[in-house]
Amino acid sequence: MDAYQRRHDVKRVYRRQNGAYELVECAYTEDWDIVQRRQIAKSISSNACITYLALDDGSVVGFIALKRELVDGYM
Repeated sequence: MDAYQRRHDVKRVYRRQNGAYELVECAYTEDWDIVQRRQIAKSISSNACITYLALDDGSVVGFIALKRELVDGYM
């Protein structure tokens, strides 16, 4: 994950409000540094997660990780 480039400009997100998911404004940029990438790698490679990697010539270009149990309502 050291070489994984995570930069994502977010403008809107889905939030659960009044029992339904609604698309709301929530602008921010997610840009992981090497420390964050290593923390994420440690987390998603633990037994607490089920993780799938997208690879391109052996390099991580994307991933999805689901926690095996709900944590604050999230997987």
